Amino acid sequence: MNHEPGTVQRFIRAIRRHRLEEILLLSIFWVALAVTDIRLKALPYRFNRRLLHPGRPNPKSGARKNRRGEARMQAISRLVAQAASRHGVFNMTCLRRAIVLRSILRLTGIDAALIYGMRRTSGTDSISAHAWLDAGGIILDCGAPARSFKAFGQGRDERKPSA
Repeated sequence: MNHEPGTVQRFIRAIRRHRLEEILLLSIFWVALAVTDIRLKALPYRFNRRLLHPGRPNPKSGARKNRRGEARMQAISRLVAQAASRHGVFNMTCLRRAIVLRSILRLTGIDAALIYGMRRTSGTDSISAHAWLDAGGIILDCGAPARSFKAFGQGRDERKPSA
């Protein structure tokens, strides 16, 4: 007998694939992404100015102190991207993902600059925008590869991302 597993069975299988710590982090990230989306949509710019401010890449933020710290940042970045990939009623754009990831990194003592970038789509007149983080030279990207975008704005580094 071949039947489609129900929602509860799929949920239980998903839980078994992840450790409890990852499940809790994914839940926290998803809630933080939802709150960020609501905040950006509902509140005027003056309330979101600090949230959206790029900042500057800080090479002394501790991001490159050791490979373990770098690996941890990359793992957190992947978890935020995974939480954002869950379809829901909230807008989980690269900007929202980068804002949440920067907040989480700050809690762990790592400063990261919010970088805005854009690129022209080849063969068309359209332009795409993207947001990512620079944590002491480590590019943290929760979506499209940042290297294909040209950074602009206050937080930009004069070179293209190398990640």
